[in-house]
Amino acid sequence: MKKQIASAVLALALILTGCSQGANNSKTDRTQYKANIKVGTVEKAGDLLTVEGEEEITFKNYSKDTWDNVVLRDYNPSNLAEEKANADGTYHTAITGITQDGKDVVFHEEQDPSVVTATLANAVKPGKTGKITVKFSLKVPQGSCRQSYSFVDEGSDKPEDIVIALGPFLPTLPVYENGGWAKDSYFPYGECFYTKCADYDVHMEVPEGYEACATGSDKRNDDGSYDFKAANVRDFSVLTGKNLGYFEENVDGVSVKVWYYENNEAVKKAAKETMLPASVNSIKIYNDYFGKYAYEDLDVVMCSYAYGGMESPAFVRINDEYAKLSADMSEEQREHHMIESLVHEIGHEWFYSCVGNDQYNEAWLDEAFATLASMIYYEKAGDMSHDIEAEGISWQNSWKQAGSLKVDLSYSEYAKAGTNDMPGEYRYTFTVYSGGASFLYELRKAMGEDSFRSLVQEWYSSNQNKEATTKQFLDLVVKKAGKEKVNDLLNKYFSKENIPA
Repeated sequence: MKKQIASAVLALALILTGCSQGANNSKTDRTQYKANIKVGTVEKAGDLLTVEGEEEITFKNYSKDTWDNVVLRDYNPSNLAEEKANADGTYHTAITGITQDGKDVVFHEEQDPSVVTATLANAVKPGKTGKITVKFSLKVPQGSCRQSYSFVDEGSDKPEDIVIALGPFLPTLPVYENGGWAKDSYFPYGECFYTKCADYDVHMEVPEGYEACATGSDKRNDDGSYDFKAANVRDFSVLTGKNLGYFEENVDGVSVKVWYYENNEAVKKAAKETMLPASVNSIKIYNDYFGKYAYEDLDVVMCSYAYGGMESPAFVRINDEYAKLSADMSEEQREHHMIESLVHEIGHEWFYSCVGNDQYNEAWLDEAFATLASMIYYEKAGDMSHDIEAEGISWQNSWKQAGSLKVDLSYSEYAKAGTNDMPGEYRYTFTVYSGGASFLYELRKAMGEDSFRSLVQEWYSSNQNKEATTKQFLDLVVKKAGKEKVNDLLNKYFSKENIPA
């Protein structure tokens, strides 16, 4: 996710003075999600929109432990809480029932309602396969969360003028490791998503006249419904609504579509003149610098969103506010923020979507790489207005303002370090995004361009569709650069337990 660093820096100042498909991941080992969903409508602005669904999840126990239970992540209650969508302030899982082999499965919410533990009717032993069926009823608020709907024109409150963004929204299995399921709490300032690559087969019924795009390939049926198929992806996102169109271009074998609203000229203009060229150019640049893009297509959508943008495999969401002129932002500034958010999110297609990591406990591994990717975009695109050296200095200064904390901590550790002068979410943002990128920037200077590029290409190629760790990356750094050259740099930015002996 692209946080608004510039806005956060301004807010901080105010506070301080007065935030390719990989190998070894065969289809038989991947979890299979087969879902049927039906998207509802609203009668008036402010209503909760309903998405009904049933999902069959077939999974293999890849651990050494017998699974007596499984955990499902359901982010719907967390999204509702972000929008304060319920007057009584209570939020519960959207899951209404779970069965296994025709038997009801007992399930309960954890303290964080995005975590649902289901006690299996039949335990699944190591190496064996299990299957459960999950029924759910999502309540989608008007707003700008990951699961939300908004009006394509601020002057309209007609139900037919809404666009619905859902992502990630299907109940999914988190990673099981070290004897347990990943249960880290949802938080709005970053991600707690931590899943293995899986296959999705989704049939979606939408209201009459709606168009839709989603992660993976799509087929519109004669009755107006859609079938989506996505292989080897970590999650699944959808955008749907009336009067959607797209501009398309093919680059390096990838179909790039940038979606817009037919009745919103500002968004349509931005999609054609800014978003599509930058999307195409970023794929060219990242293909050359990091390695080949892992998917066959990329959907870029502009819609309401609380932050700059949000990544999902082959699906990027960008805040449509960037398409609107405002009194406090020039045309040049608006376009700069739009492109910076866009190329950051597309950078996530390489780091997190393809090379995965624990986004709650080691968020720097994807956010810092995506932040660096945006700098590489400007550099390789020959944008002379973007001062690369100043960017690196800015990252380091932001990290120092946040207390020069180690970049490989969990969100809860940054939150604990928060004070009235600097809340935990600012320490998280300035450390994970800016501090992590500062490390990569300094490492690049220490190693030299050719050696650094070789390093990140090996990191990408050897970890596609896997879950990587800080320790693995630092081991590779030492192997490629030599301990003596980078030792001081590693000690400056990382916890002792992750630094190679």
